[in-house]
Amino acid sequence: NNGKTNADSYSKELFGGDKALTVYETGGNEQSSLLPVFALSKADSGFLAVIGSGFECASVNASVSGKTNVFNSVYASFEVTSSDLVTVTSSSDGQTLMTADNFFSEPLSVEYIFTDGYTDYSRFAQIYREYLKSAGTLGEDEGNSGVLNVELVGTALTEKSVLGISYNSLAALTDFSQAGEILDELSEDGVYVKYSGAVNGGKRQKYSDGIDFAKILGGRSEFAGFSEQAGGVSVAMNIQNVLSASKGKIVKMLNRSIAKQYEFDPVSRYILTDSYGVLISPSQFGNIGEKLIKDADKNGIKSLLIEDVTKELNSDFDRKNTSDRAQTRAAVTALLSDITGAGISVESSEAGVYALPYISRIWDIPTSGSGYYIEDASVPFYAMVVRGSIPYTTQALNTAPDLQKAFLEAVEIGAGLQFSWIYQNAEDTVNADEKYYGRIYTQTLEEADRCSDEYRELYEAVK
Repeated sequence: NNGKTNADSYSKELFGGDKALTVYETGGNEQSSLLPVFALSKADSGFLAVIGSGFECASVNASVSGKTNVFNSVYASFEVTSSDLVTVTSSSDGQTLMTADNFFSEPLSVEYIFTDGYTDYSRFAQIYREYLKSAGTLGEDEGNSGVLNVELVGTALTEKSVLGISYNSLAALTDFSQAGEILDELSEDGVYVKYSGAVNGGKRQKYSDGIDFAKILGGRSEFAGFSEQAGGVSVAMNIQNVLSASKGKIVKMLNRSIAKQYEFDPVSRYILTDSYGVLISPSQFGNIGEKLIKDADKNGIKSLLIEDVTKELNSDFDRKNTSDRAQTRAAVTALLSDITGAGISVESSEAGVYALPYISRIWDIPTSGSGYYIEDASVPFYAMVVRGSIPYTTQALNTAPDLQKAFLEAVEIGAGLQFSWIYQNAEDTVNADEKYYGRIYTQTLEEADRCSDEYRELYEAVK
């Protein structure tokens, strides 16, 4: 009953959109919806609804009283047949609607849990947490989130030239020995470390069927020393989102063309057509898992931080390897089971409900919502659900507009503190998202120590 009858109704697809379908523009800085649950309460009763089966193709929708009727409403919808507009001629009206050959492969179910009296967000989170525990999705207390968590960025792609001929090459931002120096200067013990942009070509990862550190970072012995010093390092990488692959291994769209993954202009939000990557087909995840396990053992890697398939589900419309989002989810969980079964821990940058049984740490939980006009406030529901079962961090404090506010938000939701650092800058970086302003560790090292000390005091008061 917020009176926002002129606002667009809320509608959010779970786990982001299907990247195998055409995307013409990005929605901006939106937060992903990773838990298949919704709820509603009034003064004397309420309900929590859990999408138990078919959540891979579900959206959650909501509207306010006075918009279409006198009731506040919230409900799930399901896209059981994928469809896409496909261009067939060069004229402006030369598009046709193409649909998938098969319906969604899983049954659909929504389970309702009814409550008496007014039920607030924290009670709904408690109900859902107990539901996930009883289903085996969440475990019991795995310890706190750790006071300080540090991301160290290994490389950036830079433009260089020889005899007037330009070419792109990786430059080291934090090599293994420099990473060790940073840890030496921290007064905090027990720091959790993730190492990003370090393997398979850096942040714009070239491939995922193996693990190869950039040679400019150092050798295996140097990494082993750094990892031992840190008490373990989680190496960040993608499984599905890469720059290129052979045609038979790439996700296809409904018209059987390659599902190109374009970058978007941060201002206009439209496609930058001169730069794109591809998606690896879910049919390849089993082979990828075998190679990752082998290379992790070879390189002394005990933990992998997976940045894509743990929070997004994409179809593949290739006729030989068709996979809807439920089948992709099955391929992802099989991959995660293989990796953890080999004794390698898996961490994630955010995590969908299907990945939670395999995740040992969650990084980058947001502290605010998408900011839709119809919304009134942001509630840290995700953190309220996983708290006590899986350690988690907020996004890096030193990348936030207001570091002190971000610090207090982390304390409020019981998250570990995160700082994102590099040892040195690189000149002439090619990609805008690899210009790491304000990330040199010496610029916020003292802030990290101060925040760690204050965190302990405040956490004892709010835990």
